[in-house]
Amino acid sequence: MRSIFDLDLEELEQIVKSNTLPPDVELGDIASRRDFDKLFKHRLNPKYIAQIALKERGVAEPVEPKPRVEAKPYQPAESVDMKTQRLQLKQQELQLKAQKQESLTYLQNEILARQNALISGQNSIIESLALMNEKLDRVLNPDSREKTSL
Repeated sequence: MRSIFDLDLEELEQIVKSNTLPPDVELGDIASRRDFDKLFKHRLNPKYIAQIALKERGVAEPVEPKPRVEAKPYQPAESVDMKTQRLQLKQQELQLKAQKQESLTYLQNEILARQNALISGQNSIIESLALMNEKLDRVLNPDSREKTSL
């Protein structure tokens, strides 16, 4: 069995391209290396270990530059016109809510005033009935008044 670090450049490049080890190659000698902890984490990734071997030999894999992304000018999520329209609608909605609240308050005050008027009317009727009962008692039972005054 050969070690991955004993392979020639063409074989290492083939491993990088295919990400598989040839059948007669093993990773057994990574335990004796000083970067063992790094290699051990990637022991299931032959491509990574082959890239390290290539770098040690001075052959670096050509890195393609990433395509440059053009910076776009900042655009808010909604246009200024839409934002002003939305704010105007919100303002109208708040005004309608305030008018509704005023109307409800007015109606509740009117209902309360009518209830108080009804209660005072009921109290007046009750007092009138009590006076009428007393007068009827005096008329119907004139003797009872004299007995109570004695």
